[in-house]
Amino acid sequence: MWKTTFLLIPLLVSLAGCVTQDYGPSIAERNAQFTATLNSWVGDTEEALVAKWGGPNKEYSTANAKFLTYLSSFQKTVPGYDPAYMQQNIGGNRYSIPIGGAPSQTFQFSCEVTWVIKNGRVDSWNAQGNGCI
Repeated sequence: MWKTTFLLIPLLVSLAGCVTQDYGPSIAERNAQFTATLNSWVGDTEEALVAKWGGPNKEYSTANAKFLTYLSSFQKTVPGYDPAYMQQNIGGNRYSIPIGGAPSQTFQFSCEVTWVIKNGRVDSWNAQGNGCI
């Protein structure tokens, strides 16, 4: 028994290094990619922006600039999970007691991107919301 345990431990340790989970890009990486994408439009024409992004949801003009605002929203649902059950005897009766578990949850996300247009070109942008990544 001792010999089997002694041989099994190095095997399990070596296999533990093989178990990885890929969660995709981190929030910081997604945010950097979002920022780089929007920055790539600075200096481009308003016509090119509208051709790619479509018509804005809102538009506002001043004497010096035009503001084009695009809105997006989406939701994600995280599935719930069933509880585990503990069996317990009380007064000669057997009971199943739930432990843990959670209902599914739906989260709302939105993003508002406003482009500042000066002299027919994208001058800058601003993004607000929890879905701007």
